[in-house]
Amino acid sequence: MAETTLLISGSSKNSPAVVRTVDRAALEENWVKKRDVGEGGTKVIASCGTITGWDGEVIIVAPQSLTECPSNRVGEIWVSGASVAQGYWHRWEQTKQVFHAYLADTGEGPFLRTGDLGFIQAGELFVTGRLKDVIIIRGRNHYPQDIELTVERSHPALRPGGGAAFSVEVGGAERLIIAQEVERRYLRHLDADEVVSAICRAVATEHELPVQAITLLKTASLPKTSSGKIQRHATREGFLNQSLPEITHWERPEGDESLFPAEGHSKVEAHVHRQIAAVLALPHSERLDGRRSLLELGLDSLTSVELRNRLQTSLGCSLPATLSWDYPTINDLIAYLERRVLETGTDSESKGLAMIARDRQRGEEWQSTSVEHLSSEQVEALLNEMLNQVGSEE
Repeated sequence: MAETTLLISGSSKNSPAVVRTVDRAALEENWVKKRDVGEGGTKVIASCGTITGWDGEVIIVAPQSLTECPSNRVGEIWVSGASVAQGYWHRWEQTKQVFHAYLADTGEGPFLRTGDLGFIQAGELFVTGRLKDVIIIRGRNHYPQDIELTVERSHPALRPGGGAAFSVEVGGAERLIIAQEVERRYLRHLDADEVVSAICRAVATEHELPVQAITLLKTASLPKTSSGKIQRHATREGFLNQSLPEITHWERPEGDESLFPAEGHSKVEAHVHRQIAAVLALPHSERLDGRRSLLELGLDSLTSVELRNRLQTSLGCSLPATLSWDYPTINDLIAYLERRVLETGTDSESKGLAMIARDRQRGEEWQSTSVEHLSSEQVEALLNEMLNQVGSEE
């Protein structure tokens, strides 16, 4: 909004702050849904003030359709008025794109496209993030500021305000990358494995996102503007061309080594490892430590449903919907499933283990259908269709 020479919104210094508590999941879908203070899964957003004193117009526009949004939707903030600058010096094409925007349905304009996302309610302007910085994974919007705050709070060795979250394409899908500075006093005796584990666990718990790669940086080395703003795009470029001043780098490995337990381990254990790897699309080189949390590995609400349905079908026994929360580590899950198989009796056990081979063959067909670009509703419908197919075969 620096392209306006005066204010867009504001309030009296004596006025109390205006805040909205909204549903975090709905916000990720660009919906503004009010929630009560103290409820789980919420986010508090502070108003940037009223727009009643503005000499022009402030509207919220859907970036794709270029039509005005209702008050319960998040969109790009567009402004017009006498104090909006005329354009960029000798940058005619960019001036046309940014300063000469028109609504697609009414032709109203011109407006300045601020590049900021937000919504307007009761005359108050709320900013939720930057359009170009939003991370879109599985069709849901994730604001990097939220992820960065989660990361810096995950371990005392991480420097506040010294992290950048962004995405890169891996295997045809967007994956989350974290670049984070380390506090100077921790540089000499840093336990990198502990820090990486803490970051993965915190991001999975708070945002239901798996982390693809983590780069820990030297103190005060993250790209920033002269005013101290994080340059996420510059950090992303540095990550891709390997020019960041790294202390250590972690990335989900790739290779051909076996993912499964060694000889002598139970069939159930081997099968559980195989299903976890399939659901989370883990590389074959990653040997799963039974003590690791499923959340840390990247299990979210969607993949937890898929894992439970796969195990329930292949082992031939009913499993609780809260399976991955009741048994959060791999070892906990294996121990529980071995008990369940035995509890169902010899016939059921034989049936369940016999179904594993068939499930592995079907798994290749199921995995050929990528869920990366489907909505939650589409994936749920796909899972129900697969379960119905299994039931008809029995």
